[in-house]
Amino acid sequence: RRGVTPGNAPALAALIAEALKANDPAGVAARTAEMRAGFRGLHFVRS
Repeated sequence: RRGVTPGNAPALAALIAEALKANDPAGVAARTAEMRAGFRGLHFVRS
């Protein structure tokens, strides 16, 4: 809904993998927030 496309899948998958493996929640959260900031508004919804 936020405009994530298949082109964003590798970066999203990397964040998920890092969150599962890493022992640094704050670091993952910061990178996740940075990625999330690029998705503004709603897409792919009916009006």
